[in-house]
Amino acid sequence: MNPIFLYLIFGIIAFGAYYLARKLWDWLSIDPRDPHQTITDERFRQNKAQDRLMANGFVDNEER
Repeated sequence: MNPIFLYLIFGIIAFGAYYLARKLWDWLSIDPRDPHQTITDERFRQNKAQDRLMANGFVDNEER
């Protein structure tokens, strides 16, 4: 086969795999407290930072 067709087929397969991986990631990262909202990267970083502060005793559980 012509290499151009192979690159085209590989590109389509790679894009499909990327698209399915993103959909799976969105589906797996749903916040159990709000099932209609997916966790964004920024919110994930904020939660991680709060967890670190709570582990060090800087934040009460009540504030969270």
